[in-house]
Amino acid sequence: MTFSCADCGREFGTKQGLGVHRNATHEAEDKPYTDAETLREMYWGRGMSMRQIADELGTDHDRVDYWMDVHDIETRTGYAEQPHASLTIDKDGYPLWKTYVDGYHARVRVHRLLAVAEYGFDAVVGNDVHHKNGVRWDNRPENIEPMDPSEHRRHHGLERADEQRELMTKLREAGRLNGGEA
Repeated sequence: MTFSCADCGREFGTKQGLGVHRNATHEAEDKPYTDAETLREMYWGRGMSMRQIADELGTDHDRVDYWMDVHDIETRTGYAEQPHASLTIDKDGYPLWKTYVDGYHARVRVHRLLAVAEYGFDAVVGNDVHHKNGVRWDNRPENIEPMDPSEHRRHHGLERADEQRELMTKLREAGRLNGGEA
């Protein structure tokens, strides 16, 4: 099954891939739900829930949650006590599970969970998990491997340093990165 982008027709193998593409490529900067101050004022200033914000701004809860995460906007502790985990895409484009345990906001990227299942905890702890084909949301077992962090940085630095610098510059210019963070 494939998922097609309604704006450009590009096809993706997963909904997550399509979602990351839409956020990075087609999300209009003038949408109020992408603005940190708007979200902060509605959430903290007016005490609205993410669902209420989504309804008022004409989007969905996941989109509001995504942009609050991009802008590092803390959520209220009451929400933290909901007994569930949710799958989302983090600001770097990685699928992750997040949940709340004893008031603590816990997150783990899907590829790290998969690596633990495939290679065991001891092989993953203290290591990076590398996507062999470079696609952050391609979490097939054969596409991931634990890698020493310095080796991982060296691998990506030698292969894609120019490409990554160019992408980061474009994202900063487009206002997609908070305060110049990578």
